[in-house]
Amino acid sequence: MRAITSRSRPLGVLLLVALALASGVLSTSTAHAVPRVGSDQVRVTAGWDGRARPGRLLPVQVFLTGPAAASPTVDVQVRSGNGGTTITRTAVAPGPGGAARATMAVSAPRDLQSFEVVVTARHGSTTDTGKASVEPVKDEELVGVLPDLARRSTPPVTEPLSVPIGTARFVTVDLDTMSVVGSLGPLGTVATTGSQLAGLTSTQSLNLRSWLAAGGRLLVDETDGPVPGLPPPWQVSTSNPRASAGLGEVRLTGGFLAAGGWAGAIEPTPTVSPADPDVVTSTFAGGPVSQALARNSGLRIPSLGVVLGFLLGYVLLAGPITFFILHKLHRAELAWVAVPLLAVGFTVGGWVIGGSARDNTRTGYSASVLETDGADLNLSYVGVLSRQGGDRSVTFPGGWWGGNVANELYGPAEAPVTATVRPGGTNAQVSLVGGEFAVLSGRGPTTPTSQLQVQAAAGPDSNVTGTVQNQTSQTLRQVAVFIGSRSVLVGDVPPHASRPYTVAAPPATSKESDVKDPARSPFAAPEAKVWPSVATQTVDQRSGPVDLALWGETTRLLGPDLRTPGVAVAVGWADRLRPPGTIGAGAEGRTAVIARSPVDPGAALAGIAIRRDLLRGPSGTTISDPSGPATGATFRFVLPAGKTGLDPLGLQLSVPATLSRVDVWDGTRWVTVYGSDGTNGTTSLNGNSPTPVPVVPAFDSPPTLVELPQGSVIGGTVHVRVAVLFNGPSNSTGELLLQGRS
Repeated sequence: MRAITSRSRPLGVLLLVALALASGVLSTSTAHAVPRVGSDQVRVTAGWDGRARPGRLLPVQVFLTGPAAASPTVDVQVRSGNGGTTITRTAVAPGPGGAARATMAVSAPRDLQSFEVVVTARHGSTTDTGKASVEPVKDEELVGVLPDLARRSTPPVTEPLSVPIGTARFVTVDLDTMSVVGSLGPLGTVATTGSQLAGLTSTQSLNLRSWLAAGGRLLVDETDGPVPGLPPPWQVSTSNPRASAGLGEVRLTGGFLAAGGWAGAIEPTPTVSPADPDVVTSTFAGGPVSQALARNSGLRIPSLGVVLGFLLGYVLLAGPITFFILHKLHRAELAWVAVPLLAVGFTVGGWVIGGSARDNTRTGYSASVLETDGADLNLSYVGVLSRQGGDRSVTFPGGWWGGNVANELYGPAEAPVTATVRPGGTNAQVSLVGGEFAVLSGRGPTTPTSQLQVQAAAGPDSNVTGTVQNQTSQTLRQVAVFIGSRSVLVGDVPPHASRPYTVAAPPATSKESDVKDPARSPFAAPEAKVWPSVATQTVDQRSGPVDLALWGETTRLLGPDLRTPGVAVAVGWADRLRPPGTIGAGAEGRTAVIARSPVDPGAALAGIAIRRDLLRGPSGTTISDPSGPATGATFRFVLPAGKTGLDPLGLQLSVPATLSRVDVWDGTRWVTVYGSDGTNGTTSLNGNSPTPVPVVPAFDSPPTLVELPQGSVIGGTVHVRVAVLFNGPSNSTGELLLQGRS
């Protein structure tokens, strides 16, 4: 056999080193965490009874057994047809018998589709995964029953709602899950006893109050107040068994639930999705918040002229101009030097132009806060920039949800965000490459403040007068007041000052010439009437205080009942009112401060002063007009305190010409009061026929006043469903209202 020479030894050594490296790589790869999908050691439940409300938070409970119980944290991700790149990470708490548990709140997608919640638990060299499917709440509402009441009277599995537009499904709420802020999001109603409320922890109480402020309905099964844990404006009593609580409501049930009286006790609650708008009130979208925040942060896309000029200059210089000059000089060989130099020069120029569009010296934010007596509801968007690349993070207060926002123009469309939930705060972190921009979002409650106050009273002429008061130390700019489809610009309000306002009643008719004027057009949303230059983009939003993209996101999240008849909504803008959390010392932005107050109806019981809630949009309302199935909606009117016992004959509906049919629930059936019922001709109404729809409504058709059937005022509420006449006039000066008989 031939001996190995000195020349061949290096080659042999290299071969041995390569083999050693390969074996090391293989051994390392086998030492990595081994994934086990669908492991029985990770059990996941999501939502309540596997259901959630689109766009709202929902609880996720993770139960770990066996070796998986040794995982220090779990990662939770929501996956739907629209993707899902936010990972919520939370610590695992050890439990009895070597098991462990983790509970957190995540955000449901906005679309009306089923989705999946995936949980990953890493321990040692193993990764275990569990999954749970979630369905959106539609016509089957969720009613949460707290343990004390559930022990006194076992709730049924399901029960028809008091108005036949859906079914109530009952679930028992465990107090451990209730300790997670946002966990009550899928529930429309919560039923409890006063003694249970008195025993809640501070976190559980904040969770309940913030859920109420966002539109929940609380049933307290007592005969009288006060209700433990609720602020004075939210209190109920024997004489006032129903009280508004932010966007929600508190109601006494007098012990009937504990006695087994579940049948007919659950009223419908709003299940309108963000994609199912109010069909009788104009709304305003405002554009993507990520793009607006990018512009506010100093980012911009070079104009098309600059880009084309840059490219054309390079093509001309590198091509015909260089050729012509070198040809004249008889030095064609210098093209080998000139063209690379031009390429380097234009590369540097492109880097300078691109760098000027990414100013990493300023972090921008857009924030809103809805102030209520029980809890403030906060929404924050923070734009983070990275010139060199790396991780950027924002810390929101404890109990908040943190995640990302789609951003198509200035960075990754769905930047992966890891939101680590800790007792002291939620840290949202995103990894960016050089030059990228991302938007981090957080939302959650804080203790109530009173930075902006509004009062409102309706007069006999249907005008609404009142005052707004700024209780901050800075000027609130472009303050506006909204009441249903009406609005008025109050203007700038200095610190600790108040300003009067009047929201005038709309004209009885509109002219077609008004369409071109945002201040008078019946087609214009109320935002366009008070901030027309911003709404029509005749001024740059960066130069003013109003951020319509933020306002659009806030109204979509809180729902159409944020701005409704019967409630005055004041909005003021501040540029030095930083949102809660840690977002960076030099951050700049705008905060919308929102306050609401009921409108005093006065002796005449003006229609603009009676609250109207949108319960179901077109996807949840089945109604037909004479031409067949129609797009419709279902509403609830709530009479003011002290007026709940009114006779229906003392009330009437003001019906705009945009509607082809109106039905009212009388406790036993839907009674058509306007138009034809589409099946039996006309329905008898207090001995009369329903008011017919005009054959061809004119553009300036005034609203029609119609009477209510007997029995339609139930517990101080009136339920109405409508069909929309799409081929009729869009005259929004006539709004669907309930009012005292004129």
